[in-house]
Amino acid sequence: MIRELELKDRKSVLEIVKDIWEGDDYIPAAFDSWVSDGDCRFMGMWKDEALVGVANLRRLSPTVGWLEGMRIKPEFQGKGYGRELAVEMMKLARNDRLEELYFSTYFDNLASIRINESLGFSRVAVFTNLELELKPSADLEGELKYAGLQIGREIAEIETYMSNDWFFIPPEIGRKSNWLKEPETLSREGNMAVVSRNPKVPECMEINYIEIGKSEDAENFLSLLAGYAREKGYSRVHTMVPENVELDAFLKNRFAPFERFHDVFIYRARTDELRID
Repeated sequence: MIRELELKDRKSVLEIVKDIWEGDDYIPAAFDSWVSDGDCRFMGMWKDEALVGVANLRRLSPTVGWLEGMRIKPEFQGKGYGRELAVEMMKLARNDRLEELYFSTYFDNLASIRINESLGFSRVAVFTNLELELKPSADLEGELKYAGLQIGREIAEIETYMSNDWFFIPPEIGRKSNWLKEPETLSREGNMAVVSRNPKVPECMEINYIEIGKSEDAENFLSLLAGYAREKGYSRVHTMVPENVELDAFLKNRFAPFERFHDVFIYRARTDELRID
């Protein structure tokens, strides 16, 4: 059985994800908003009265959806439930008249990648997951300045992917800033970034999109962004960097990847081409 989750299901859902990502899964932080958001179909799958899996389908427009948060309880993995839940979510998207589906995944999530590629998804973009810890230190305090940054509240239309933590707003979606919390544009000498408050970790500043020039300008601009984050009271900065952007300036500013570069994949499929029947 598959049905929409309710607030009363919180305990069962938290039991599923308690050991995922070493106990640091984002599902607990997203649970309330996914249950209450009219654009979300946060679903649970039951077997013999036991909740074995969850997944969320987020409507981005009348025709475009985003799949996220697909989890199978560890003791039920390897029994085909992941594929079954994926198929059910895709049928739900088709029934809701969505024409395109997207999702993101980590490079080592091989089971999910195999399942979704077999069902008709293709990889369309690759990003590097980077994070900067703004820990107080004598040398850091001297470096984190942001004088000269231009700060704006008007967010220009971005015609490529815009990230918001692990959620990516696809190119065809307009008014992307509507999906961001407290968005701002920071710019200086031809460099520009859209930043916001991370939707799951309030003390983290998210760089949702960035345009940077030659390496020395990029390095200085990223230093200014770090200074701005510190001034705003953030304790870290997170971003997803497209694979065609050089990473040297980020690394010189102490941004670090999780395990490797080019580790986050985006997949896309047309619902009428999915192999789910």
